[in-house]
Amino acid sequence: MELEDTVEYMLSGDYKERFIAEYWQLKIRCDKLKSYIQRIELAHDYDCGDEPIHGCSLKLLKDQLYYMNALLDIMDKRRIAEEIKF
Repeated sequence: MELEDTVEYMLSGDYKERFIAEYWQLKIRCDKLKSYIQRIELAHDYDCGDEPIHGCSLKLLKDQLYYMNALLDIMDKRRIAEEIKF
């Protein structure tokens, strides 16, 4: 799934569909940030490929990913509690 695949759900009048879109958007962003961090680490630690250009510290990116994953976990619990099916 890509971000553009969530647009229809974001425009829905049903809050459960909007919740599904928000969940998948966050999941997609978490996965992409994790991959980005891994590419930075591989380039830096193992001299494996070019290091992606980034304007902040690796720690800051890891902190961001940590909190994004924490929110994803909370949303997953809410999804279960509200019986929102994907």
